Amino acid sequence: MFDRSTSTKGEAYGDISNDCQVTDRCRIGANLRQYAEPDDLAESCHHVLCGHHTWQQTKAQCRLGGPDMIPILPETAWREFRGTAASQGANLTTHQALIVDHHGREHRCYVKAAPPGNWMPLTEGIGWMLSDALESPRPEFAAVVLLPLPKLGRYMKLDQHWLRYPNTLAFCCSAVPGKHLLARWKWWTRLRTARAFQHPDLARIAAFDMWVENRDRNTGNFLRTKEGNYVPIDNEFILYSLLWAATLTVAPHSLKDEASAVLKSAGYSNFEGAMVLASKLHEGALRKAAPALQQFVHALFSGNPAQGLAMAADILQFLGQRGQPDWLANELGHIV
Repeated sequence: MFDRSTSTKGEAYGDISNDCQVTDRCRIGANLRQYAEPDDLAESCHHVLCGHHTWQQTKAQCRLGGPDMIPILPETAWREFRGTAASQGANLTTHQALIVDHHGREHRCYVKAAPPGNWMPLTEGIGWMLSDALESPRPEFAAVVLLPLPKLGRYMKLDQHWLRYPNTLAFCCSAVPGKHLLARWKWWTRLRTARAFQHPDLARIAAFDMWVENRDRNTGNFLRTKEGNYVPIDNEFILYSLLWAATLTVAPHSLKDEASAVLKSAGYSNFEGAMVLASKLHEGALRKAAPALQQFVHALFSGNPAQGLAMAADILQFLGQRGQPDWLANELGHIV
C-alpha cells in the first residue's frame, strides 16, 4: 500500500496508492513509517488510522477498568496557531495551538514536535497515562497529533531541517494555568523553591520520576497552580535506560537531588520518607494503566505486531520491577 522504492529513511515518506484514500489518518501511518528506529514503529497507525481498526475499537479495547489510551489525532486536529510559548526550552517548535479531539471538543494546548527517530511522543504519552492512573496533578488533556509543518511555518520560524518534512508527530497537552518557580530575581526563585519542597506534591513527583526513570526533572518543568498544587509538564526523558541511553546522553537532573540541596537534614529525611510512601501506589497504578499503555504502544507499532508486543512487554516489565512496593525504599536506603 505504501511505496518505499524511492524512499530513504528520514527523507521521504513514499506514495499512498489509490486503494487507500489520502486522508489525514493515512498520512499519520506514512509519517510513522520513517519516524522511529527501526522503521517498524512507522507501520504504526496504518491499521488504526486507515480504517482497518476504528477509533471506537481502539477505545473499547482500552476500557478494561483503567484509563483510556491517549488519542492519536490526524493532521486536521491541529486547527489554529495560538502563539509561541513563553519558554520553549530546548525544543524550538513548542507553541500553543487549538487542538480538536475526536469528539469535536476544542483544547488550547502546548504542542512540541518530535524529529524523526525520536521517542518523545511515546514517552510523553506513557508518562501522562501513568499520572492519570495515579490521579496525580497533570494537564487535563493530552494527545499525539500529526503536526502540519508548512502550516506551522506560516506563524513561526522553523529550523531548516524541519522544512524537508510535510508533517511530523507531536505531543500536545492542555495548557495548565499556573506559574513557574523560576523568577527574574534569584532570591525569589530560591524562596519559591524552598516553599515548594514543603508541599507533598513534590515528593510524589520525585517518587514518580524515580519509578519511570525520568532523567531530566527540575524545578523549571513544573507549574504551581492558583490552588497551590504542583503540576509536572515534561516527561520526555522517562524510561531513559530502556529507550534513550543507547543514542542520547542526558545529564541527570532530579527533584531528589534538588531537595537534598535545598532542605536541611531532617527535612530531607522527611522528603525521602514521603517519596517512599508515595511509591506504594505505583504497583496499583501500573496495573490500572497497563491495558491503555499496551494499546498505545501497539498502536505505534501496529505495522509490526510482534515488535509492538515485545516493546510493550519490555516497558511493563521495566515499570513493574521498579513499581514493587519496596523498590524505592531499597534504592534510597530508607526505612519507613
